[in-house]
Amino acid sequence: MSKEIQTVSSDIMQKPTANELTLADLIKLGEPLLKSWTEAENEKHRRELEYENNRLQIVAKQNRLITFGLFAVLGLVLINAGILFYFGRDSIAMDLIKLIVGIGGAAFGGYGWAITRRKEEEEQL
Repeated sequence: MSKEIQTVSSDIMQKPTANELTLADLIKLGEPLLKSWTEAENEKHRRELEYENNRLQIVAKQNRLITFGLFAVLGLVLINAGILFYFGRDSIAMDLIKLIVGIGGAAFGGYGWAITRRKEEEEQL
């Protein structure tokens, strides 16, 4: 058995003929291809991260605008309610506040439901 191993190992160790490629030759030939492939993969990952970063920035900007808009509307309603209270129109002011609280609750609930549904759909993909 050991003689067979020695003959096989001696056959492997022999120099290749002119038409044969060695492992070192194959590595040298494949190195530029491997380098270009890794560069392409790195570029792909960079673009994916850049896209995701841009998307997150857009979502953050939208959330800031929505929050600012809601607080602006709330401020205007409170100012109008204060003016109505000042002029003695308490029932109209209370009706206005009730209406805005109801609409605001529905808006927040709908917005939260839409965001949750969108996240669930993205996770399924």
